[in-house]
Amino acid sequence: DDVKSMKELQRKRSELARKSYQTRLEKIAESSPGKSSAKRKHVKSDPNIPASTPQAAIWRIESCLDQSLLPDVQDVKLMLRPARLSKRKNALLQILRDGFGLRGKCIPVKDEEGANQKHQFASHASIEVLGQFILCKLEEDATSDK
Repeated sequence: DDVKSMKELQRKRSELARKSYQTRLEKIAESSPGKSSAKRKHVKSDPNIPASTPQAAIWRIESCLDQSLLPDVQDVKLMLRPARLSKRKNALLQILRDGFGLRGKCIPVKDEEGANQKHQFASHASIEVLGQFILCKLEEDATSDK
Protein backbone atom coordinates (compact mmCIF):
# COMPACT_ATOMS: atom_id res chain seq x y z
CA ASP A 1 0.00 0.00 0.00
CA ASP A 2 2.89 2.36 0.86
CA VAL A 3 4.56 1.62 -2.50
CA LYS A 4 1.34 2.42 -4.38
CA SER A 5 0.98 5.80 -2.68
CA MET A 6 4.63 6.63 -3.40
CA LYS A 7 4.19 5.78 -7.09
CA GLU A 8 1.02 7.85 -7.23
CA LEU A 9 2.83 10.86 -5.70
CA GLN A 10 5.69 10.45 -8.18
CA ARG A 11 3.24 10.28 -11.09
CA LYS A 12 1.53 13.49 -9.93
CA ARG A 13 4.89 15.31 -9.58
CA SER A 14 5.92 14.11 -13.02
CA GLU A 15 2.66 15.29 -14.55
CA LEU A 16 3.00 18.70 -12.87
CA ALA A 17 6.57 19.08 -14.12
CA ARG A 18 5.51 18.13 -17.65
CA LYS A 19 2.70 20.71 -17.61
CA SER A 20 4.95 23.50 -16.31
CA TYR A 21 7.59 22.71 -18.95
CA GLN A 22 4.94 22.82 -21.69
CA THR A 23 3.71 26.17 -20.36
CA ARG A 24 7.25 27.56 -20.34
CA LEU A 25 7.79 26.47 -23.96
CA GLU A 26 4.52 28.11 -25.01
CA LYS A 27 5.44 31.40 -23.29
CA ILE A 28 8.88 31.41 -24.95
CA ALA A 29 7.27 30.82 -28.34
CA GLU A 30 4.78 33.68 -27.76
CA SER A 31 7.35 36.18 -26.52
CA SER A 32 9.96 35.77 -29.26
CA PRO A 33 8.81 34.00 -32.42
CA GLY A 34 11.78 32.97 -34.55
CA LYS A 35 14.34 33.90 -31.93
CA SER A 36 16.15 31.79 -29.39
CA SER A 37 15.03 31.69 -25.79
CA ALA A 38 18.04 33.75 -24.69
CA LYS A 39 17.10 37.39 -24.34
CA ARG A 40 19.59 40.11 -25.07
CA LYS A 41 20.24 42.59 -22.32
CA HIS A 42 18.41 45.79 -23.18
CA VAL A 43 20.35 48.94 -22.38
CA LYS A 44 18.31 51.92 -21.29
CA SER A 45 19.45 55.29 -22.51
CA ASP A 46 20.81 57.70 -19.95
CA PRO A 47 19.36 61.21 -20.37
CA ASN A 48 22.60 62.71 -19.00
CA ILE A 49 24.63 61.53 -22.02
CA PRO A 50 24.37 63.76 -25.12
CA ALA A 51 23.04 62.17 -28.31
CA SER A 52 26.29 62.71 -30.21
CA THR A 53 28.45 60.38 -28.11
CA PRO A 54 29.65 56.96 -29.22
CA GLN A 55 27.90 55.37 -26.21
CA ALA A 56 24.58 56.88 -27.30
CA ALA A 57 25.23 55.54 -30.81
CA ILE A 58 25.69 52.04 -29.38
CA TRP A 59 22.36 52.36 -27.54
CA ARG A 60 20.60 53.46 -30.71
CA ILE A 61 22.21 50.60 -32.66
CA GLU A 62 21.10 48.04 -30.07
CA SER A 63 17.61 49.53 -30.07
CA CYS A 64 17.39 49.25 -33.87
CA LEU A 65 18.56 45.63 -33.79
CA ASP A 66 16.02 44.82 -31.06
CA GLN A 67 13.33 46.09 -33.44
CA SER A 68 14.80 44.05 -36.35
CA LEU A 69 15.97 47.19 -38.16
CA LEU A 70 19.38 48.02 -39.57
CA PRO A 71 21.23 50.77 -37.70
CA ASP A 72 21.95 54.19 -39.18
CA VAL A 73 25.28 54.61 -40.99
CA GLN A 74 26.00 57.78 -38.98
CA ASP A 75 25.62 55.87 -35.69
CA VAL A 76 28.11 53.25 -36.87
CA LYS A 77 30.56 55.95 -37.96
CA LEU A 78 30.15 57.72 -34.61
CA MET A 79 30.77 54.48 -32.75
CA LEU A 80 33.95 53.85 -34.77
CA ARG A 81 35.62 57.10 -33.71
CA PRO A 82 38.99 56.45 -32.08
CA ALA A 83 38.39 56.37 -28.33
CA ARG A 84 38.18 53.84 -25.55
CA LEU A 85 34.72 52.35 -25.69
CA SER A 86 33.43 49.17 -24.13
CA LYS A 87 30.93 46.97 -26.01
CA ARG A 88 32.05 48.34 -29.41
CA LYS A 89 33.17 44.99 -30.84
CA ASN A 90 30.12 43.23 -29.39
CA ALA A 91 27.85 45.80 -31.05
CA LEU A 92 29.63 45.32 -34.40
CA LEU A 93 29.33 41.53 -34.15
CA GLN A 94 25.66 41.94 -33.22
CA ILE A 95 25.06 44.06 -36.33
CA LEU A 96 26.61 41.32 -38.49
CA ARG A 97 24.67 38.57 -36.75
CA ASP A 98 21.24 40.18 -36.30
CA GLY A 99 21.25 42.76 -39.09
CA PHE A 100 22.79 40.76 -41.92
CA GLY A 101 22.64 37.15 -40.66
CA LEU A 102 26.42 36.72 -41.00
CA ARG A 103 28.42 34.46 -38.69
CA GLY A 104 31.77 32.78 -38.70
CA LYS A 105 34.13 33.35 -41.63
CA CYS A 106 32.35 36.25 -43.29
CA ILE A 107 34.92 39.08 -43.36
CA PRO A 108 36.67 39.23 -46.76
CA VAL A 109 40.46 39.60 -46.58
CA LYS A 110 42.76 39.86 -49.60
CA ASP A 111 46.03 37.96 -49.53
CA GLU A 112 49.45 39.53 -50.17
CA GLU A 113 49.15 39.40 -53.97
CA GLY A 114 45.69 40.99 -53.79
CA ALA A 115 44.29 38.46 -56.23
CA ASN A 116 42.72 35.79 -54.03
CA GLN A 117 40.11 36.74 -51.50
CA LYS A 118 39.86 34.70 -48.33
CA HIS A 119 37.50 35.07 -45.41
CA GLN A 120 38.30 35.73 -41.79
CA PHE A 121 36.30 34.94 -38.66
CA ALA A 122 34.33 38.00 -37.58
CA SER A 123 35.33 37.50 -33.95
CA HIS A 124 39.04 37.54 -34.93
CA ALA A 125 38.85 40.67 -37.08
CA SER A 126 39.96 44.05 -35.75
CA ILE A 127 37.41 46.72 -34.92
CA GLU A 128 38.56 48.80 -37.89
CA VAL A 129 38.11 45.92 -40.34
CA LEU A 130 34.71 45.00 -38.86
CA GLY A 131 33.59 48.62 -38.98
CA GLN A 132 34.61 49.14 -42.59
CA PHE A 133 32.92 45.89 -43.65
CA ILE A 134 29.70 46.84 -41.85
CA LEU A 135 29.72 50.34 -43.35
CA CYS A 136 30.09 48.80 -46.82
CA LYS A 137 27.22 46.39 -46.15
CA LEU A 138 25.00 49.20 -44.83
CA GLU A 139 25.74 51.40 -47.83
CA GLU A 140 25.10 48.49 -50.23
CA ASP A 141 21.79 47.87 -48.50
CA ALA A 142 20.85 51.55 -48.67
CA THR A 143 21.58 51.75 -52.41
CA SER A 144 19.71 48.52 -53.18
CA ASP A 145 16.59 49.81 -51.38
CA LYS A 146 16.40 52.93 -53.56
